[in-house]
Amino acid sequence: GISCYNAGQAGNGSIVAWARYNMFIKNHTPKLIIYTLTPGYDYLKTDDYSKYLNTVKPYYGREDSVADMYEDLMEWSDGFILNSNFVKFNSYSAQLIYYWLTKKYIGLQGYEPLYETFTPYETEKDQTVEEYVTDTSKMVYLEKVFNDIRSREIPILCVLTPEYRDNRNINSYRDGLMLCEKYNIPVVNHKYYEDISNNVHYFYDISHLNDKGAKLYSSVLCEEIHNILNK
Repeated sequence: GISCYNAGQAGNGSIVAWARYNMFIKNHTPKLIIYTLTPGYDYLKTDDYSKYLNTVKPYYGREDSVADMYEDLMEWSDGFILNSNFVKFNSYSAQLIYYWLTKKYIGLQGYEPLYETFTPYETEKDQTVEEYVTDTSKMVYLEKVFNDIRSREIPILCVLTPEYRDNRNINSYRDGLMLCEKYNIPVVNHKYYEDISNNVHYFYDISHLNDKGAKLYSSVLCEEIHNILNK
């Protein structure tokens, strides 16, 4: 019975989350923020931050948080060339025109459905537990998000979404869960939600739900949220 919007973007985590959070919080205070904890994008080691900042580069010069991140994570020259609007938008022109002409995602409120069902060849791979290295820069931005949300007393919920029979990366959630504990953020762990995780027909790939799975999981998560908010 309330409106919602998916502010996430495929392949992005805490860095983009901090930039977008700063944009919408200026004009809108949500009743609840749901953060999907994704270790690889939120706080595990990477040597290239450009793919994350590329998502928010159109806002360079308009949003202080974006400029601060370029200064923190990239060379000074990267920020300098972004004074050109052509550079800010040059990789998005065709995409923007396509979406404008097709009206493909009108009314979906940020939701981009995936309709295919994958073949579970991934489960045949070695599922040895891997070692993970924390990226301190990413972790800083994740903590900034959590800290600011808490300081404004906005309700927040962290969610581990269903994955298809994958045991390889359970240890990678440790640092994120410790941060949730530090800020007293409730966590809903559905990583191994049996009714979904064991059914290949609900997945686009091993870690992404298809449209059928997403709609089913939305109903499951809504019930959890209702219970948490009405305690």
